[in-house]
Amino acid sequence: MEKKPEEKNKAIHRIRFLEEVCKLQTFSIDLLTSFTGFHGNSDQTHDLNYIFEKTQKSLTQILNFEGLAFYTVDEEDNDFIVTFCEPTSFKKEIDEFVDFAIEEGKFAWALTHTEPVVIKNKALGKDLILHVMATKSRVRGMFAGVLGDDNSFCFKEKLKLSSVLIQNAADMVESAELYMMIHQKNMQLNDRLELQSEEINDLSTFPSESPYPVMRVDRDKKLLYANQSALDILSEWNCVVGDLIPETLREVATNVFSKKTHQEIELEKQGRVIALQFIYVNDKDYLNVYSIDITERKTAEEELLEAKNTAEKASSVKSDFLSQMSHELRTPLNAILGFGQLLEMSKVDSLTQWQKENVTEIMVAGKHLLALINEVLDLSKIEANKLELSLENVDVNYNINDSILLIKGRADDRNIKIIKSYSENSEIYVFADVTRFRQILLNLLSNAVKYNVKNGSITVGVEKTPNKQICIKVWDTGSGISPEKQKSMFVPFDRLGLDASTVEGTGLGLTITKSLTELMDGSISYEYFQGKGSCFTFYLPEGEKPVDVIAQTKDISKTDDAILEDKKYLVIYIEDNRINIDLVKKSLDFRPQVKFMSAERGDTGLELIFENNPDLILLDINLPGMNGKEIIKRLKSDERTKDIPVIAISANAMKNEITEALKLGFHSYITKPIGVESFLGEVDKILEDLD
Repeated sequence: MEKKPEEKNKAIHRIRFLEEVCKLQTFSIDLLTSFTGFHGNSDQTHDLNYIFEKTQKSLTQILNFEGLAFYTVDEEDNDFIVTFCEPTSFKKEIDEFVDFAIEEGKFAWALTHTEPVVIKNKALGKDLILHVMATKSRVRGMFAGVLGDDNSFCFKEKLKLSSVLIQNAADMVESAELYMMIHQKNMQLNDRLELQSEEINDLSTFPSESPYPVMRVDRDKKLLYANQSALDILSEWNCVVGDLIPETLREVATNVFSKKTHQEIELEKQGRVIALQFIYVNDKDYLNVYSIDITERKTAEEELLEAKNTAEKASSVKSDFLSQMSHELRTPLNAILGFGQLLEMSKVDSLTQWQKENVTEIMVAGKHLLALINEVLDLSKIEANKLELSLENVDVNYNINDSILLIKGRADDRNIKIIKSYSENSEIYVFADVTRFRQILLNLLSNAVKYNVKNGSITVGVEKTPNKQICIKVWDTGSGISPEKQKSMFVPFDRLGLDASTVEGTGLGLTITKSLTELMDGSISYEYFQGKGSCFTFYLPEGEKPVDVIAQTKDISKTDDAILEDKKYLVIYIEDNRINIDLVKKSLDFRPQVKFMSAERGDTGLELIFENNPDLILLDINLPGMNGKEIIKRLKSDERTKDIPVIAISANAMKNEITEALKLGFHSYITKPIGVESFLGEVDKILEDLD
């Protein structure tokens, strides 16, 4: 039955909408990868010019600026000065725009806001964007940019992304300042310690001439000697040469004599910190006791510790930024991939071949963007040593065969032949994390396809080594990586000169592959054969064949038409995003046995739940007002709702957030963008268990 024109137009409109949103995601991914690479370059992130240059390059990928500048605060007169301007010839013109904003009172107004302020200059017919650069501690400066043409598409969304970038630049400026302060304090402390060490050595030789109090104590804890500078201390102790030292110090002296070592204790005296150093003199069999004022040293140590803690908090900006960007990108990706899946799953032939091809392209692009987000998060976890591994005995051949199947379609498109140079029947195991092992395989195989020549080939080999390792090789017939570029092949975001090529990528794959291999006690190497291709070889510890092979569980992505055919179930979804509600509602339309209700706020959602007693609750975590964590605590503490299963559906994919949610009582946790079939499978499984 042919669709009505208005229905076809509606489908075309939806496809075009998804394409436009997909373009915005590309902007977001560019921002994420560019700024994350910036954070990772520890050698240069203390240079303000470098910070602003990298930020400027990312900003111009989002919005079209005629010119922009970063102002920083002059600490001496508290004035704003131009620290970076691009292009440099634009400085005079942008100063005029800023002067206009100051006269209008808009500059001061922008200082009180944490979002971009757009100022229209009717005389010049141009718009100026002002955005304060501020951290939690204080204002660091101001961003000013004059907008050019062609900025109408998704302007508000682009402003939000620009705001995130500028705020993080402010944090990096603060981090750079903290680094320099820590470095300076550390140098000062080292100088002081070195000076004190020299002074102590001098005391051992010339105690009588020392400006510091020096005393000697024998094994009976009697005072043998005290120099002139020590008289004040002896007066406080009510002690003279020949007397026993104070009882509070005798235990220290006994310990130093018995171990023939040294020990320092600290005393508070009139707001100063005094160190008494007991040092055993081996050839004389007595103790030298030195009294040194270490108030400044203690103050420097405390300042250094405080600066270190502050710097560590500043360095967590990266993790917070990645988490925020992951959440912000996954939410619209949920719509792109979710509605795309619905169009693919529709049993009604409502799309033309042209429309189907467009939907396929949208799904491919959306999945690629999701993979990039996951890669960046993986890199962040690796750099922070927070990547969790679950090591087990992994079947090598099974996972290689499965990975080849995943990339075979792309290989076939370029007529690339895949050769298996190993026995598929052999039983070889590695001791590794199965997910990360497959990630390594897919990274290398995908690269072998992307950078190969048409009508080329890929050869995969597996062999055991004498030192109990498994060697896996991936050859390809591409142009390879020349020797002069190989030194940068594992550097994050370095695409080895291919940034302007048509081959997609971010330069993260090999970095993550090397890191994952080493985290699993393995290694990776590369060989280049000029004119013939190249080969990546990685080694992992050999594993053992599991004693019992556990049968695979049912794939929840496969739905059963017989499931839930006799009973009506009520599902309530609490979510503040109407697009996400619409996506879940349309997904549950494939389950006619399920009645669907929704609420956009936590309080109204609870009322809906208490009034209707649903069979299943779907709950977003980040809600306005009462968030998802507070809601599930209420549900689990109420006798009426404590046994109702609750699924978390959230764009937050961080491991610690998922773990915390499950501890709070969520039945399961689904990250956005959702896989419609797997989501339905999870719903089916829960509702089946209710019977």
